[in-house]
Amino acid sequence: STTNQQAKMPPKAAPAHPKYEDMVKAAILALKDRNGSSVPAIAKYLGSNFKLPGNFKKILSTQLKNLVKSGKLLKVKASYKLGEALKK
Repeated sequence: STTNQQAKMPPKAAPAHPKYEDMVKAAILALKDRNGSSVPAIAKYLGSNFKLPGNFKKILSTQLKNLVKSGKLLKVKASYKLGEALKK
């Protein structure tokens, strides 16, 4: 399973953007949607505020799932809200 090992290896060049966790938190806070922020809204915010690779939407959806699993985000229908861990 070489693909798993490659995914965990740090990138050779540091990305030109903060961690997805930090960017998503900033997006959700900036969008201030009472019922949570949708994926397109988060993606649009990230796209206009950070220098991201062309495939960032695919990475974003994976990151959102991981943040939900870790309890840092709450998924409400098709939107995301900050979990307790990121509210601090």
